Amino acid sequence: MLKRFNDRGMSLIELMVVVVIIGVLAAVAMPYFGRDRKAREGSEFARELARDLQRARSQAIAERLPIRTFIYSDRVVFISYTIGATPAAAPTAPTTATVPVLRTLMARPGIAVWNVLNASATPPGAVVLNTSSALVQMDFNTLGQMVLVSTPALPTPPALTPAFIYVRNGNVPANHPDRDYRIDVTALSGFVTQQLVWN
Repeated sequence: MLKRFNDRGMSLIELMVVVVIIGVLAAVAMPYFGRDRKAREGSEFARELARDLQRARSQAIAERLPIRTFIYSDRVVFISYTIGATPAAAPTAPTTATVPVLRTLMARPGIAVWNVLNASATPPGAVVLNTSSALVQMDFNTLGQMVLVSTPALPTPPALTPAFIYVRNGNVPANHPDRDYRIDVTALSGFVTQQLVWN
């Protein structure tokens, strides 16, 4: 004759032990999930900025109207030139008060555009840009070229010079691999690439 086993299930104590183990594992893993999210936000902003700069270049070529980029520490604003009063008149350059704004890319808290320098400059040490004035302005013209209009390091920059845009994610430790990003914009072609380090 076969012996029957007692199918009584789990006791309340066994169930509570399992719940406590799951809770401890979740508490230990939660900071790692938060850190990964903060690191991801920095890379997402750098990727979006590179994409929007490339988009501004393409739009300037397609619409045959230059686009000016105003770079602050916490945002990047894209504004199109306005068409001249007559067909022969040159387009008018926008100011920060010009409307409508094409796009505004906002950085999350702790993520900042550190500085914009030309290719011959060394990486910046301290943050230079601020949230109140656009110290850096760059144009994408109808040929797809990028022209630096103003930067803190170059009061009168050359007409065509490559630019390095430095982005820092202050939400992660200094030795974190996802802390610093650099976006390179060539002058003659306006081509935009994202680098994972400042150097």
